[in-house]
Amino acid sequence: MGGHSLSIVQAQTKIKEVFDKEINVVDMFRYPTISAFAKSMENGAEVVKEAVKKSQDRAAKQREATQMAQKRLRNRKR
Repeated sequence: MGGHSLSIVQAQTKIKEVFDKEINVVDMFRYPTISAFAKSMENGAEVVKEAVKKSQDRAAKQREATQMAQKRLRNRKR
């Protein structure tokens, strides 16, 4: 994107206004070109999707384990 920290902060503010998305200034320095920054934002969405999927998978496994444990307890009481 070029420029200095004031330019970065101005770009950050504009991104917030236009896209209603909070962007970390450090990320803007980490990805100094518009192309690299755009790719990082796309990848960021993918990372979030993957994290949600993993969380859902863990929750499903925990539910399954809980159901199995409850079933074993019911069988012991008989």
